[in-house]
Amino acid sequence: MSRLFFEVRSKMAAAMDQELRYSHTNGLKIQNQWRKIMRLAKVNELQSDVQVLAQVYLSKIVKLMGVFLWRSLALSEPRQEHRPS
Repeated sequence: MSRLFFEVRSKMAAAMDQELRYSHTNGLKIQNQWRKIMRLAKVNELQSDVQVLAQVYLSKIVKLMGVFLWRSLALSEPRQEHRPS
């Protein structure tokens, strides 16, 4: 085999190694971007969950406040009825 064959083969092997490194680096970049996208999607999902839970909590608080107000009025009415005129 000629010397030219070994030189070309050596250059091809070096180019292949370089391409494998580029491929690996690009794969890591793609994976990193995908993780960023998925994190943002999860953040958006969690934010919407928190908003829903906050609305549910607020509606329960409003309902409880109404119950407390109704009961306090119900308790104060009998006292007024029993007062001598």
